[in-house]
Amino acid sequence: MKDSIRSSLESLQEKANSLSNKLSDPSITSDISKLTNLNKEFAEIKDVVENWSEYQNTEKTLTDLENLLNDEEMKDMATEEKLNCEERLRQLESEIMIQLLPKDKDDSRNSFLELRAGAGGDEAAIFAGDLLRMYQLYSEKNGWVLGLISSSGGTSGGFKEIVCSVEGAVSYTHLTL
Repeated sequence: MKDSIRSSLESLQEKANSLSNKLSDPSITSDISKLTNLNKEFAEIKDVVENWSEYQNTEKTLTDLENLLNDEEMKDMATEEKLNCEERLRQLESEIMIQLLPKDKDDSRNSFLELRAGAGGDEAAIFAGDLLRMYQLYSEKNGWVLGLISSSGGTSGGFKEIVCSVEGAVSYTHLTL
């Protein structure tokens, strides 16, 4: 990992420690808006800081395993564990790089979902109903609230048209990809 990225991650870790200290200050709990802002700021960097800590711990473990490779009794076990650690480092580095990408200002927005039965008559209406159920389950899985705004039923089940709102963290990002 590049030194500039390491430096950025160290800065983020210091910021997370500072925010954690501020959040544990009893005087902050009386100011709800400040507490909310600090919690939101901490939540934005928490995952990358946790991955960075794991990355550092895995690097330390890897260094310790290098020393065990000289011991004939531990060599086989250390070699296998070293391969696992190297793979985990690659995974963590990929995750961290993605987490460091700038966030889109629209990431926190809610979404609207419109489903319309196309050409195909009753089968298309039934398929639109199936799609609605799929989006309902996907919303539940992600902790979003899917609210029905309007709908127009098909003649033999399903829907000709459905309009829903999807409210929740990063729903806009996931549904506009």
